Amino acid sequence: MKYKALFCFLFLLLLSAVKETHGNEFQGPNDDLSNESTLKALFVYNFTKHIDWSTINTPNNKFVIVVTGKSDVTNSLISILKNRKIQEKPIEIIESTSLEDIQNAQILFVTRGTSKKLDVNVEKLSGKGILIVTEESRINAQLSCINIIETQGKLSFEINESNIKKSGIKISSQLRSLARNEE
Repeated sequence: MKYKALFCFLFLLLLSAVKETHGNEFQGPNDDLSNESTLKALFVYNFTKHIDWSTINTPNNKFVIVVTGKSDVTNSLISILKNRKIQEKPIEIIESTSLEDIQNAQILFVTRGTSKKLDVNVEKLSGKGILIVTEESRINAQLSCINIIETQGKLSFEINESNIKKSGIKISSQLRSLARNEE
């Protein structure tokens, strides 16, 4: 029952994001819902609808998403989020591993294989309101707030509650109930 509800919720979220972005038409190769990068980008976008950054004082006039390393997820995020705003702010998407860029982000998307290259851990980013999303095979207890995983050929996500608390952000109970909690 839980998996059926999760699948229905994710399907509706993905469908609504695609309709908001493009109406009923797909407009490019990055908009294909069978594309893993597009699905991950949609997960990230939909996470923003269930996260509260209001307790964090961010001086940015943009909502910044940093992607570590070269990834097709970057192109998918750019395509999906074009002409959108998050928290009333225009969105900036950059690829970087720079601590300065990361500290100015609201979301850090850690691509597969780049977590070991980062000289960053949750303690360095503690309280800065950065949602750290990874795509490693299992949650990285030292880094990730949300981890997008593949289980039985389907994408899902898990939440690291202690890292969410350390980050200073709040997530909705709805998102929490749909996640696989690994703590």
